[in-house]
Amino acid sequence: MIKVYNAENLNREDVINLWIHAFGDTREYVEFFLDNCPDYVCIEYFIEYKLVSQLFILDGELASEKCKYLYAACTHKNYRRRGIMEELIEFTKSYCKDNNYSSIFLVPASESLYSYYSKFGFEASFMKKEAVICNKSYSELEITDTDIDKVFEIKKELVEGVNGFRFSDDVMKYTIKEHVFNGGKIYVNKNDANMTVSFCYYNGSDIVVKEFLSKKMEFNLDFFQHFLNKNVENIYIYAPIVYNSTDIMEKYTKCGMCFPLNEKISDFLKKHTDLYAGMYLD
Repeated sequence: MIKVYNAENLNREDVINLWIHAFGDTREYVEFFLDNCPDYVCIEYFIEYKLVSQLFILDGELASEKCKYLYAACTHKNYRRRGIMEELIEFTKSYCKDNNYSSIFLVPASESLYSYYSKFGFEASFMKKEAVICNKSYSELEITDTDIDKVFEIKKELVEGVNGFRFSDDVMKYTIKEHVFNGGKIYVNKNDANMTVSFCYYNGSDIVVKEFLSKKMEFNLDFFQHFLNKNVENIYIYAPIVYNSTDIMEKYTKCGMCFPLNEKISDFLKKHTDLYAGMYLD
């Protein structure tokens, strides 16, 4: 039996326990998501009134049309390999189509899941550039701005008009709040020539950049002088937008899939293979 819930009528304790069982996340993080992420829908699968599988869908847009982001899909280990998740996905596709959404976007957690979701018609049209910049001597840059509302306005401006998936404004603001909650850092550089924002976290003596946005849509290494002058050994950049860059040690990897629910999105995906995927949830 499949049921649809929102934040107001969610069977919260069962959802939290299944999430922790499947992903190993802390209760603190799951409660943070449930308390702060706006307008989520949870689609749940029950066997004899026991919750055994679930997924969430969040608001976004693709090609200027309403889109849903599929997140935290999981099944209890005792009920896997029974086709339950397949039923949930097919139900979700029908639910989104009936509610006039144009597509469903998701980011598989592993390479093997790309093959899994492709069986249901999801297309891998989203790419990201990965690059490594080794430390060298630079002059100091002032890069500070961690106010979530200000960062949201900057990010919203930078992704305006970019081809690809983006969250609704409320969910985008939540992703920034979640990044900070998880210990992430935000650095903004604003000047007359350009504006950049970087979402990152420290990993030992390295720094990992989850998303890098630039007004000029180019990979500006000057932005990272701040880190390289603070004894950071390497910067690992996982930038959802594909930039024109001459950096060494770079590669492209998949970072998202989409299931089209109308012809406009089908045609859109055929025309693009390097779409923006945003700073998706971990």
